[in-house]
Amino acid sequence: MLDESGEIASFVLGLVVAGGLLALVTGGPRLLRGSNYLMGAVLFSSLDGWQRTAASLSAILAVFWGFLLAAGFYSPAAAAAHETVPHVGPATRELLVINIWVLIVAIPLAFGLVEGLVTKTRGLALAQAVLGGLVHLPALALALAVLFPWTLWERARRMLRRDAQHFHRVFIEIDKYDAVLDCIAARLHDHGLVVRAVPAPLAVRVSRWLADHLGPPAFRDRTPYVLHALVGKGVGLAVYPSLLDLVVSKQAIGRARSALWGQLPPEGFWWTRSPAARELEASILGRYGEPPDDIPEKLATLEGGPDEWRALQQEYLMVTHGPAAQRAEV
Repeated sequence: MLDESGEIASFVLGLVVAGGLLALVTGGPRLLRGSNYLMGAVLFSSLDGWQRTAASLSAILAVFWGFLLAAGFYSPAAAAAHETVPHVGPATRELLVINIWVLIVAIPLAFGLVEGLVTKTRGLALAQAVLGGLVHLPALALALAVLFPWTLWERARRMLRRDAQHFHRVFIEIDKYDAVLDCIAARLHDHGLVVRAVPAPLAVRVSRWLADHLGPPAFRDRTPYVLHALVGKGVGLAVYPSLLDLVVSKQAIGRARSALWGQLPPEGFWWTRSPAARELEASILGRYGEPPDDIPEKLATLEGGPDEWRALQQEYLMVTHGPAAQRAEV
């Protein structure tokens, strides 16, 4: 039984952990929500649908496993401190440590078993998948441990600098990533924002390497690519296959927005992510032929988020009114 100081410390720690998990789940604070977007874009950018959901659940499990691992190393020291846990006997201390380490080993094994069953692995390959969980889940936890402090620092640094920052969920086809990156850089240059492509920060590269080489095989990038950011005076744009992370000074925000949204997207770039919205966007852009006449009706009945609807509406207006505006100028 804990003494009074130990009970207070445990209560405060429990509140902090519970509040942090609640904030991550609900996406309440802007700082944590932005960090959540970034971590998902860095580690699971090429995933969509049920795979993205499974990857997010695996990340939550990896975080929980990381807390257990920390407790596994902390518990013996805490149990040995009589001023913290004065009434715990030797047998109880040993049982406490054993139970924690059983969970620390059992959870990755169970993770590997589920991974093998989902991929319909059988026989010896299933046994290898179970043992592989001892590597895959800790690697994912380590990738998150490397990435999470950097995302918090990056979000806090931007808030202190009072730069305008925007997250935009997109979809970039991996095999056309370099071409899309060059097109975005050219459009920024046309609007007076000279940028250059630079590699992603070290924390991002390390976490991506851990996830792609040691993490769960089902969540790894199938097509390798080099993640870049476009950096210039007063503007920074990290281009992830599933997210545009824009940070720009207030003096340049208008030009940056015009460069990104003032023209139709290039080939391989989509403002939408859901299947229904993606199909409608392809029709609007004429990537399957001439746009159909019932696009306004489809926009009115589209079930999706407001960001996707606004993007589709803007694209439709540019497609339908752009040629007319050009003829009027002539």
